[in-house]
Amino acid sequence: MSVPVPSIGFVDSHTEGEPTRVLLDGLPELRGATIRARASALETDYPGLRAALIDEPRGCAAMVGALLVPPCESSSAAAAVFVNNVGQLPMCVHACVGIARTLVHCGRMPDQPWGRTLVLETVAGEVGLELEADGYVAVRNVPSYRLHRGVELSTSRGIVRGDVAWGGNWFLIVEDSPVAVAAEQLASLHAFTRELRAALELAGVRGDDGAPIDHVQLCGPSELADSRNFVLCPGGEHDRSACGTGTSARLACLYADGRLALGQRWRQQSITGSVFIGSIDELDASGRPQPTIRGRAWVTAEGRLLFDPRDPLGGLA
Repeated sequence: MSVPVPSIGFVDSHTEGEPTRVLLDGLPELRGATIRARASALETDYPGLRAALIDEPRGCAAMVGALLVPPCESSSAAAAVFVNNVGQLPMCVHACVGIARTLVHCGRMPDQPWGRTLVLETVAGEVGLELEADGYVAVRNVPSYRLHRGVELSTSRGIVRGDVAWGGNWFLIVEDSPVAVAAEQLASLHAFTRELRAALELAGVRGDDGAPIDHVQLCGPSELADSRNFVLCPGGEHDRSACGTGTSARLACLYADGRLALGQRWRQQSITGSVFIGSIDELDASGRPQPTIRGRAWVTAEGRLLFDPRDPLGGLA
């Protein structure tokens, strides 16, 4: 006898090398009047859903999922809850670029410059999406800022100094990495950023409201851009793109130090060689910079995730 198999529609894409899975339909209704409340309901009401959507065997550790849900405000085009291999993310710029390209692919947006900014609700705040004439998607991110400057951490490579900054997620940013920011140094970069994250925890360095500093960004020189970075993500994977929230946090630090002017473009190269183009085009009402990150995404797959109730890794329960 056949057994009904629940399914959830998805579109996969990559943004400058970093994968995104947009979940479109078949999702359970998340209770709550705000996107923060709905994100909380995802964890409390459906504790196995996040892993079932993006972890193995249906996904991979480097993937970020974007659950598209109805917006809470009539002025918004959509709302998204971002998830990774270990939990939720308040914000994800590369996934926002993937959402925009997915909306075009699905026929929900024209495949031409929109001429307007679409508002997307996220846990970190409202962000703007705009499709540009050259195929790039411009993401107007949440206001970003540096919380701590020149934090000193004791490591196996001596004292390392870095800034703690917010760009939609929390980052430690080390400007002059003692490990070469190069693809052939991946193992060393992973080991050192994990060491730095442990040192932050040991030193009790936190973000606002006691939030953990769960991303670490090492920066070095680039022959093709203004800088090259390596970003360790919360679940232990590295970002294949230049990390949009990390670039936003970096721009906020550069602006605070007088090294980046309003409207000046900054090309941030990733460890894989791809590039995001960032700028600070405006300040919010409190004077904090509001970065815009430009990147490209390509659709790689679409279909339905199947959750056979007989499958021990079905995951929907």
